[in-house]
Amino acid sequence: MKLRPGAQRIEVYNEGLTVYLHDPANAQAILEANPQSILYPNSDVEATKDKALKKLLGQGAIVVDVLMRPRCAA
Repeated sequence: MKLRPGAQRIEVYNEGLTVYLHDPANAQAILEANPQSILYPNSDVEATKDKALKKLLGQGAIVVDVLMRPRCAA
C-alpha cells in the first residue's frame, strides 16, 4: 500500500464494530461540522445518511472503518 509523504501506520485495538479515526488537528473541524451520528450516540441519524459525516469523509478529515463479522451458516 502506498502512503502519502509524512503518513504513518498505526494499529487500533477495538472490540466494537466501527472505528472513527481522525487526526487531532481535525478535531475542531469535526465538532463544527457536527456529525450527529457520531457525536450523539442516541441520535436518530444513521451514519450512512449523515450529510455532515459524508462531507468530513470527502475532505479526508475522518476515516471510518467498519469491522465485518463472519456470516453464520443457517
